[in-house]
Amino acid sequence: MENKVKNNFLLLTPSSTKKILLYLLLVGLFIRALGLNFGLPFLYHVDEKRFAEISLNYLKGDLNPHFFHVPSLYTYLQAGWWGLIYLGGKLFGAFHSVEDLVKSFNANPTLFIIIGRILNLLFSLGTIALIFDLGRRMYSLRAGIWASLFLIFSHIHNKISHYSLRPGYLYF
Repeated sequence: MENKVKNNFLLLTPSSTKKILLYLLLVGLFIRALGLNFGLPFLYHVDEKRFAEISLNYLKGDLNPHFFHVPSLYTYLQAGWWGLIYLGGKLFGAFHSVEDLVKSFNANPTLFIIIGRILNLLFSLGTIALIFDLGRRMYSLRAGIWASLFLIFSHIHNKISHYSLRPGYLYF
C-alpha cells in the first residue's frame, strides 16, 4: 500500500507540480509580508538608511557609491527598482523631478524602505522557487517540497527578508 501512495505522489503532472510550487510561494509570501513593516517608522538596522541614500545618489546621477566595504550590486538594483517607482510617480504627477523623490525620502523614508524590502521579498521568493526546483531535479518532488518548506520557515531567511539589505539577493 505504501508503495502505491509513493508512486502516486511521484507521478504528479507538471501542472500539479506548478500548483504545489505556487502554494509554497504563497505561504512564503504570506510569512515574509507579515514583517515588511517591521520597526517602521524607525529603522532598527543601521545599514538600511545608508544603502538607501547610496541608491538615491545613483538616481541623482552620481553612479559612484563612495562606499566600497561591500559589493554595490544591491544598491544599483535598488536604484533601478526605485527608478521604476519614480517613473510611475512622474507619470501620475507625484514627482516632477528626481529632487522631489529625494525630498520625499528625506521627509519620510518609510515608503522607500518598504519598497526596498519588497525587492528583498521578491529575491526571497525566487530563492524558495530555486530550492524547490533544485530538490525536485536532484532527488524527488518530495525532497523539493521539504527543502522549500525548511527555507520558508527558516528564521534567518525570514529575518533577512524583512530588511532592505544585500543578503537577500546574495541568497538568490
